Amino acid sequence: MQLWTAVHGRLLTRYAMRQPMPTTRDGAVVLLVQPRDDGLHMYAEYLCEYGLAVIAVSEAWNALIAAPKADVIVTGILLAGSMDGVELIARLRRDERVDRRPIIVLTACAWDAERERARRAGCDLFVAKPCVPSELLRHVRTSLADVALQRVRGKAAKADLLNAPCITLGGAADSTAVGTSLHRRRAMLAD
Repeated sequence: MQLWTAVHGRLLTRYAMRQPMPTTRDGAVVLLVQPRDDGLHMYAEYLCEYGLAVIAVSEAWNALIAAPKADVIVTGILLAGSMDGVELIARLRRDERVDRRPIIVLTACAWDAERERARRAGCDLFVAKPCVPSELLRHVRTSLADVALQRVRGKAAKADLLNAPCITLGGAADSTAVGTSLHRRRAMLAD
């Protein structure tokens, strides 16, 4: 199996996929899963030109191997090999290593039925082709910004819980159950 990356414009072996991805300006890695004859290299080079590291593959099985290295996944529906993009999305959503990564579907299959299948499988955004590379870049950056915002909000919410005073909701009998100590709340949140 060989995987093409636009970072250095060369083929990567399965062994190379286990190594750290090269650093880019944005530090983000995009897994691009598209048929070779359907703009794979064009989209990969454009995203790379704008500071993203790109892992470009044309088969879903290769995408499953590369997915843990990606920050955002862009896939088509009609892919080479025995697995289509909708099944790829469903498998990625069941994989706890990547189940929270944003998944963008970029496809010429823009029928409502395909859009619904992709949504049910777990895609975050459905983009119909033709799609100019700058539009895809905008969607990728928006998805990455959403993930970063969720992380910040998650940290802020966790900090709020750690610093919040104990609130008793019931009478004296409930106060021991609800009003747990700050130390205990911190231990529960640390897990």
